[in-house]
Amino acid sequence: MGIDFGKVKDTILGAGKDVESMAKNASAIAKLKYDIRVKEDFLEKQYALLGKAYYEAHKGEEVEEMDYFEPIAEAEEEIIRLNDELLSAQGAVICPSCGEKQTDKHAFCSSCGTQLKKEEPEVVAEVMNDEDVEVIVSEVVVEESDVEEAETVEEVVEAVEEAIDEEKIAE
Repeated sequence: MGIDFGKVKDTILGAGKDVESMAKNASAIAKLKYDIRVKEDFLEKQYALLGKAYYEAHKGEEVEEMDYFEPIAEAEEEIIRLNDELLSAQGAVICPSCGEKQTDKHAFCSSCGTQLKKEEPEVVAEVMNDEDVEVIVSEVVVEESDVEEAETVEEVVEAVEEAIDEEKIAE
């Protein structure tokens, strides 16, 4: 009994061709699945663009698809609110003239030169009782002795306003 190497060779070559054919087939299937996924993604983007164009064209009108409009409008408002909150957290403001983001430390827009609004420090006085007055002042340093000497809320507010004026002169 001898080994028929010719038959072994033919078997190995046949198996190799089968594996090659199956690999080509698997590769072709994977490529087709990828191409389908790419086209489906493209189609989803086109639908989104079409929907956005329709929404922009009919915003504010009474349309049959109003149920779709309301969540979009709410989401847009929430995005605006969150962006404002983000700007505030970053210590930034938006230039009212050109719309560029600026740090709140700038007096003028670095893009267009527009003067940025400088908010006056907030002054709040609350009478705790007849003898005790608490003054809450943001960004203003008021001498404690000035507040302690005050006998009325009006005098406390006057001391705070003087401190604000002194701070403006120092700037």
